[in-house]
Amino acid sequence: MIARATFAAVVWLSSLSLSAQPLVFDHCEILKVTDGDTFVCMVALGLEDFTRIKVRVAESKTVKFDAPELKAKTIEEVQRGLAAKERAKELLPVGSIVKIETYRATADIYSRYTAAVFLPDGRNFAAVMISEGHVK
Repeated sequence: MIARATFAAVVWLSSLSLSAQPLVFDHCEILKVTDGDTFVCMVALGLEDFTRIKVRVAESKTVKFDAPELKAKTIEEVQRGLAAKERAKELLPVGSIVKIETYRATADIYSRYTAAVFLPDGRNFAAVMISEGHVK
């Protein structure tokens, strides 16, 4: 029983490890912006195969991006969170197509896939948000 449990733990941990090569999805249609660093999109997996996923934005494989939260302790923090969400909605309008790159093939505990997001003009979404001050 212990050997079986140990093996299962090793398999589980290996599934969480970062991949050397990113998984790239060129067609991610924006369905909804949840906040300044999370959105829902429809990803094309093949010619006629699509799936709906939640994306948690990262700037790159090693650089994380964290927008101000909507649920915060102060009114100022809430206002910054709302401003970040509004800017994200401007950059990621419903129906627009973005490219995402993820180095992890599994979702986090909130069912989100962490990925770098590239706007239709090629800019990195997180880099734009950071340059405009929409960061914690």
